[in-house]
Formats: sequence, C-alpha cells, structure tokens
Amino acid sequence: MTAGADADLLSLSLPDDGIAWLTLHPAEAGGVSEAFLAQLDAHLDAVERAAQAGGLAALVVHGAWPERWMPSEAAAKSAAVATAAAGAARALRAQQVLRRLELLPVPTVAAIAGACPGSGAELALACAYRVASAAAGTRIGFPATRRGLIPAWGGTVRLPRLVGLRAALELVLGGESVDAAAARRLGLVDAVLPAAGFTEAAAGFARARLQRGRQRVGPRRGVRARLLEDTAPGRRVVLAQAARRWSAAPHANPAVSRALEVMAAGLALPLEKAFELEAQAAGALLVSPEARALAHVARLAPQHDEAAARVEQVGVLGATPAGAEAAHLLARHGLAVRLRDPQPERLTHTRRYLAELAAAGAPRKPAAGTRVSASTGWGGFGTLELVLAPGERPAEEYARLLAEAEEHVREDCVLAVGSDVVTVGALQPALAAPERLLGLHLAPLPGAALVEVVAGEHTGDAALALALALVRRLGGTALPVADRPGLLLRRLLLAYVNEALHLLDDGASSAQVDGALREYGMTRVPLRLLHDVGLERYTALAARLAGALGERLRPPEALARLRRAGPHGVYHHARGGAAHPAATPWKRRAQPAPFARDEIQERVLLALLNEAVHALDDGVVRDAGLVDLASLAGFGFPAAQGGLLWWADRRGAAALVRSLQELAERHGARFAPAAGLLHRAKIHGAADAPALLAGHGPGAVLS
Repeated sequence: MTAGADADLLSLSLPDDGIAWLTLHPAEAGGVSEAFLAQLDAHLDAVERAAQAGGLAALVVHGAWPERWMPSEAAAKSAAVATAAAGAARALRAQQVLRRLELLPVPTVAAIAGACPGSGAELALACAYRVASAAAGTRIGFPATRRGLIPAWGGTVRLPRLVGLRAALELVLGGESVDAAAARRLGLVDAVLPAAGFTEAAAGFARARLQRGRQRVGPRRGVRARLLEDTAPGRRVVLAQAARRWSAAPHANPAVSRALEVMAAGLALPLEKAFELEAQAAGALLVSPEARALAHVARLAPQHDEAAARVEQVGVLGATPAGAEAAHLLARHGLAVRLRDPQPERLTHTRRYLAELAAAGAPRKPAAGTRVSASTGWGGFGTLELVLAPGERPAEEYARLLAEAEEHVREDCVLAVGSDVVTVGALQPALAAPERLLGLHLAPLPGAALVEVVAGEHTGDAALALALALVRRLGGTALPVADRPGLLLRRLLLAYVNEALHLLDDGASSAQVDGALREYGMTRVPLRLLHDVGLERYTALAARLAGALGERLRPPEALARLRRAGPHGVYHHARGGAAHPAATPWKRRAQPAPFARDEIQERVLLALLNEAVHALDDGVVRDAGLVDLASLAGFGFPAAQGGLLWWADRRGAAALVRSLQELAERHGARFAPAAGLLHRAKIHGAADAPALLAGHGPGAVLS
C-alpha cells in the first residue's frame, strides 16, 4: 500500500508483516523542500493510524538507491530565504515534522546506505535506531557549517545527546563525514550491516529490537570523559578548546562560533527550547553575508562528466626539472609515463631525482619511479594517449619538437604544452593536425590542485575531453583559461608575491608580511609561496611575464637581495624540518616605522585584485567565478569571504578605485586601477554604501 499523492520524494509501504517501509527518493534537493516535509508529515499520519489500529510494529526509513540515502540541503536553497524570521520558520517546520517521527508509538530504524549528509543525517537522528551499510560509499556527515549555516532540523540538539559533546563538535564544526565503522565507534549508528542483503538485514534488526529492546551503543566513557562532558566546568573546557581550534581567524566562518554557542546552550535547555534556539540561529545565518558567500563558493565546484574519456599512458618530453616533476606527478597517480630526452646524461640525472622522490614517499605503496620509463628516442610513444612538453622553450624549439612528436604518436594522441608565454595558437600551424594541441599546466602553484587548461583556436573537443579526464585522474580542478601570455595563476602569483617583496623593500619583515596575511585568513601566504616556488624559478617567471605584460609585474629590488642572500633568505628550516620566516637579510633604514597589519593586508590584497581585473580585461577567463576559484584553491583566500571578486563586489567598484588611486600616489603606478574597475566605478557611481551592488550576484563588480 502506498500513501501520499506524489511518490517522487517519499513513498510508504505497509506490508502484512507489521514492518512499514518509508522510502526516500533522493532527487536533487528533494530532501529540503516544503513538498518533502509535507509528504513526510502525511506519511506519518498514515503510520500513526496503522499503529493505533494494531497493524504496525515498526517503521524502517531507507533510501531508494544504494549510493545515496538523501541529499543534503542545496546551497541554492539558502539564497531563497529573504529574512531571518522566514529562515527560522522553515527550520521550525522541519523540526516539528521530525519531532513527530521521533515520538511515533512504534520503534523506528534509519537504514543508511550511501551518502547521508546534512538534513538526511538529521532525519536519521530523529529515528530511535540507526543502522549503516558496510558498503564503502556509506558516509554520514553534517556539512552545514561549510556553507555558513548550522544543522537546523534538530541536529545540534540531538547529536550531542547521542554521541557526546566532543564528538558532536568534531562532526559539526569540522563538517567532515564519517564512514560506517567510525559512525559505529562514535555511537552515531547502532550497528553496521553487510552491504549484500542490507535491506533484509535492516528488517531483521528491527525485529530483534522488538524482541530485545534497546542495547547500549558506543564506547564506554571513562571518568575524564564524563567529567568533561557531563559537568558545566568540563563543558566550558571543551568549548574553549573548540573555539581556539575552529574560530580563531578574523574571517573565520561565523557559523562555527554560532554552532558552538547553540550546542553548548542547548545541552542545558529542555528539548523544545533547544530546538527553538537552533531555529533562531539558523534563520539568522541563512541571510548572513558569509552564508551567501559560501553558497557562491559551493557553486564554483566543477561538474564532471563521469562518462568522459580515460587516460592511462602519458609521454613527457624533456628530462628538465619541469619534466621530472611532471613525470613524478603523473606516475604518483598511477599513470604509465614515458620520459624522452635525447641527452642520456639528463635522463640519468632525472632517474636519480625520481628515485629520491619515490624514496621520500609512502614506503608501502609502489614507488612512482617504477612507472616511469625513459628513452633517448621515440620508442614506446606509439601507444600513448597524451604527450606533454612542460616548461619553457623558445617558440621555434617547441614547434620543431611537437612536429617531430606528431610523427611518432597515434592519430588520436593529444599533444600538450606547458609554456606560460608561448601560446598554443602560435604552435598549432606547425602541426599537421592542429586540433590535437592544447595547453596543460599541471602545477602552476606548488601544492594547489589547479590545472590550467588552454584551448587554442583550432583545439578540438576530443583533445579537451582527454585533458579534463587527466585532470580528474590527478585529483585536480581544471581551470579553463584563454590562450594568452601569463594565463591566470602566474599573473596572480606575481602580483601577490611582488607586493610582499615591495613591503620588504619598504622595511617590513618576512614575519610581519606573512603574519598579517595569515591573520587575515589567507592560508597560502606570499613569501612562503615564494620559498616553495624557489627564488631562481620565480625570477625567471617574473622576467618572462614582465617582458610580455609590462612593468607592473616586474619584481622590486628585494628579490635580487634575497637571491644574493642564498636559498634561506625568505624562509629557513629549523632542526626537524619546519620552515620559519627568515630575518630580512639586508640592513634597513634607521628605525623604520612599524607596519600596521591592515596596511600590509590592503596593499597585498588590492595588488592581487587589480591584476585579476587586468586578466579579466585581457579576456584570460570568461567567467569571473573562475577568478574566485583560483583565489580560493590557489591562494587560500578565506572561503567565508566568497573569493577575491565576491569580496570586491561587497566593497564596491568606486571604493576600490579610490583605494587603489591612493596607493598609486604613495607607492607607484603598479597600483593604477585596471580599466575594468574604472569602467565599473563609472557605471555604479561613487556611493560607498555596502548595498551598492546588492542583488547583482557573484562577481558583479567584475562581470
């Protein structure tokens, strides 16, 4: 028997054996709509009637698909709430429906298989029991704080009471999901059942509970744990530790501190009052600037075509440092790599370097170096799917090398180059099949999983599909950029680091500069980035791009001074390997004025923004959101600020232009506002109100 008018979101089955089945149909965002709550409410009416009639002994809630129990709240839904009161009312409505589920007169079992995030996990908390499938894809989590929100279906109230305050804080504030085994250890689920026959096993669990009643779950807590979690002084210690860990930065996500407050207060309140407190906090966060910024960040996540091409074998041209790094990266992700260089001594040196990298890796995994074969000729290139020529070469050398490679690879093999100044379009005429050539930059920023992908005028769709498949294989994010010198990440890197170097020239210390940016919330600070890139490599990059793009990207004298000071001029490695900012290695002017933290932050961030607008003016990216993605993933811009252009949008074009003009008067023409900013300031006027661009959407200043 099925209840309800629409089976798209939920369906209810009442068989004759006394166990009812409420099935969740996990359509996108179906789990959070008013329609879902209305259908759930109606099904609970039917369950209550069946229980009162004596024909129902238990209810099992399960998902229709094994890979997803129920979707979490979609980021787009957050933006649909206009006021805090409306957000609170929506949360209260959901709480009321789940409270009905919690108070049903029959045992309820949440049978969780697949992804169970957010509101789906909160629904499971409202059941009397939870069982999880042992399948690898089963994960339970509470990711709301990552979107600037808090669990709002009763999660902050029920979770601490179920698993304890410390475990609940870890789950909610960290936003990470846990697998079935970890959930069982925490007491989040009562049992882990085999994936094969999971539905039948869940029904068996329900019958067993009817016969034996509740059994204790979770590890036994020691005296210290009980003192910390069950007493007011102990809870204060736990909450203070959590606050230091999760919400210390100035631009930390405000949802973290709010969740802390709500969970702490809720434990001391009756349930209904605790639910009300959660709803009020959730409503206020729904309309906060940070939540809107984090919703924007969530929308920047790339969508992948899982049916796209696959790549298994890759060639690398040149046993240079760039070639060695590319070979190691590719092999480390399981690809077979053929490294070619006509000079045997360079191959020998590179093989030694790859062996050192492999020895420094995880000892129990197959060494990446064993997947790299080397040759001075073209043997083995006839079966490869992609051949990459990384690093910098003169355009003429690139053209000759690619033309020669084309003769030794199969017809559908993709050719890729990694130059930041030689364009793909300049090289395509050298090929018989120019549609197979594109640009691919595997590691433009150390440690950032961003890969710039460049399509030339004649690059074909098949070549792009294969390149994107490779990026996915490497666990990276593709950043599509136009065929322009400097691309995007390198231009931003130079602006970011160069201004930090200018500050050193003006008398600041490395610790002051990086410390100020770290305090702002940047997780990748400029002088540490310079240290990771390397002084010589950065110097060569700066010379290339300044020659191609102009004097504003030419580094100051501080770079040459650091080079003269040696490899530890920026950061030095203490005993044990930790890196620390080095004292600036040249004599300063007498008694330099101390630098204000705000001045350092303003100069570096506005230099970064101004270059981003120059890149947009030059057509380097079509979508302003890609600049936000680059600033977040590449430079560690605070996610709660939404990314570089979202932050700029909040400040307003006119205010930004004024700030840049003032900096240009004091520090030089590199701060002259980009044409795109001047144009938008003229359009939007000179008002300073924060709401100047309200409602224009992401990146409105620069879109």
